[in-house]
Amino acid sequence: MLNNLNSFFRGIFSIERFLIFLSVVLFCFFLEIVVIGWKYSSLRKLVSFESDSLKNDFFSYIFKLTNFIQLLAVFFSFGLSLVIPEYLGVAKVNLLEIYIPNIFLQNVVFILILDFILYWTHRGLHFFAPLWELHKFHHSATEMTVMTTARLHPMEIAINSILFSIPIFLIGVPLESYVFFFILTSWLGHIQHSNIPWTFGFIGEWIFISPITHKIHHSINEKHFNKNFGTITPLWDRIFCTWEKSSTNENIEIGLDENIFNEKNVLRNYFGCIRNLFKNI
Repeated sequence: MLNNLNSFFRGIFSIERFLIFLSVVLFCFFLEIVVIGWKYSSLRKLVSFESDSLKNDFFSYIFKLTNFIQLLAVFFSFGLSLVIPEYLGVAKVNLLEIYIPNIFLQNVVFILILDFILYWTHRGLHFFAPLWELHKFHHSATEMTVMTTARLHPMEIAINSILFSIPIFLIGVPLESYVFFFILTSWLGHIQHSNIPWTFGFIGEWIFISPITHKIHHSINEKHFNKNFGTITPLWDRIFCTWEKSSTNENIEIGLDENIFNEKNVLRNYFGCIRNLFKNI
């Protein structure tokens, strides 16, 4: 166990991970400026710190970039986000390899399995009052920026870590598959929270969640409530009847009806969410 703890803390502040996220966010900043111009870009908003919502985005992203958020996830989950995945480990036999010889198809199935878990976890965060108190922090953003993708409560990170460890334990996957999933969700998360008005056309309706599709999920319009829970693909939304078609012509306002989060800093919001979670149990 001590060796596992040492490995965890060594892995927390990984220069490789830092450079991956830094390159992704810088590229998405650049892409936004090219597509929609400096005036409407996330970078201009963040540089000017026009609102308190942007400050929460910025400091949330610093926690993500340095991976300090993982330390907080361990703290808020009383160590369970570290202990449970370490206890379960990885299955000795890769079941996907046995039944699906093609490595590409193995990765596709693995991604769909984890995305299925993300879909139902996301629905749970909305439908169970205590969990909604955690997820509110993400939805408290009143302006979408590339950095909003990191605006997550550490307990959400902990829940995902624990749930992801289950299929990894049951079916076994090579490290490369998980790394690919990590990189894919990182890229998509940044682009989905950007201000780029892309629907991705056919691809956005059937394969990958687009920025406009995800913005609908953040909408304060009642007709958009509990829609578009998907993280990678809209497939699960379509199957479970939570899909809402997106349009670039629609003016979408985001946030919460009662929003006090942006009056506080990130750490105060983290502890405030936990307090409200226990109030709703």
